[in-house]
Amino acid sequence: MMVSAYASRLRLTLATVPADRGAELEAAIEALGLIALKAKVVTGDALHCNRRTVAAINAQGGDWCLALKGNQESLLSDARGCFSKRPEGHPEAVMDEMNHDRRDVRKTVVVSAKPLAEHHEFPGLKGFGRIEAAREVDGKVTSERRFFALSWLPTPEVFLAAVRAYWAIGNALHGQHRRAPSPRPRCGPPRHIQNVAVPQTQTSRLGRSLPAQTSHKYLNSFVQKRLPCEAGEGLAGSSPHAV
Repeated sequence: MMVSAYASRLRLTLATVPADRGAELEAAIEALGLIALKAKVVTGDALHCNRRTVAAINAQGGDWCLALKGNQESLLSDARGCFSKRPEGHPEAVMDEMNHDRRDVRKTVVVSAKPLAEHHEFPGLKGFGRIEAAREVDGKVTSERRFFALSWLPTPEVFLAAVRAYWAIGNALHGQHRRAPSPRPRCGPPRHIQNVAVPQTQTSRLGRSLPAQTSHKYLNSFVQKRLPCEAGEGLAGSSPHAV
């Protein structure tokens, strides 16, 4: 298995590290150590929301936006509490999009979490972001709520732009699987992790360049240009196919 760090704005793979079975986290931290993170934002899934990974990013002067789920149950519980205590009129952003026969509505909020960094021994933790997403297709509505741990306090618009760039990487890889069937039968889903936000032609070339027996797992931590104050400015990776 290979773990790679990917720059969503540049649309380039910056580092690739082999990972033994079960050693994805170790390979991810090694990959991050090979690239310059100062003034950059690293995004990633819940596997990388841990003290060792954030300490490695902090040491290089980077920031992070990491999915927060049940593997950090205590931190997630306190994050929910922070949102329930936010004052009336707290800033939030709402995005309402139509895409073919689908309507997506996303409401985003960012709150401070500074007192919790020491309590949870989670170095650099400054805030939490929450996205409430609702999708309507053929009159049926589904909804979900996602939480993220943050090392800085962006505006809700900038926070959403960072997460959408991260999601777009996953959608691009799903597109690769649809276009390029496996050369051998599989009894389960592909082991490729989500997340390669490159143009379709580049994704296809990358897939064909790998030996059939290689699982190329894209590190769910991705480096992108530090987001400016204006939402979405300087981002390349938000695609119309983003979830």
